[in-house]
Amino acid sequence: QQRTPKEMRAARFVEIPSLHQAGVFRRPAVMMATDGGTFRDDFHWPVDLHFWLNWFHHNLLCGKLNEDLYFWRQHPCQQTRTHGRLSIDNLRRCKIHFILKPGGPAHGHEDNLESFVSTTVVQVWSIGKTLKDWVQDLLDHEFAPYQVLEVEYKPGWPIPKNILTREKARLQKHKLVRLIAFGAQKARTRVRSAIPNWDDDHDIFV
Repeated sequence: QQRTPKEMRAARFVEIPSLHQAGVFRRPAVMMATDGGTFRDDFHWPVDLHFWLNWFHHNLLCGKLNEDLYFWRQHPCQQTRTHGRLSIDNLRRCKIHFILKPGGPAHGHEDNLESFVSTTVVQVWSIGKTLKDWVQDLLDHEFAPYQVLEVEYKPGWPIPKNILTREKARLQKHKLVRLIAFGAQKARTRVRSAIPNWDDDHDIFV
């Protein structure tokens, strides 16, 4: 469980750091995270995920107390499990929005061009349908990367050979961002120790 500001920010694309109903916030920070004081409430994706990703997008900080002061009851019929905007597809699209939008970790463009042309190469590390869906949604986004590369990989497998490295990308005048799509903490720990030259800013668990 993430408790420090650094841990919570690093895991922002995996899960929300906390229930915002349980937090105590400064008004100026909420105004920034809600783009003016109004929670986004639509059918595109979850309100709380949008709030927290916008919070971190504005480089705001949050932390947790060591004591457990609040409990949240889970049940099968709650909207978290049943509402359409909370689907896996919508969660992924919300994350991609903040990964690729201006100021996001995978946003990149040529400053001297009037139209948007990305200079970022994104590698997606995962397997099966998860891998395919992430790649397709990245390509479909209005700020799509210059290139999206599939890396079929499971924790414990050897690191694939001949994949684009950060050094090679830099020589080609591209920024390399690696998105690693594994939900289980145990899997993320194994992947984190296996991938070489880890960069906290550009190697991101999603």
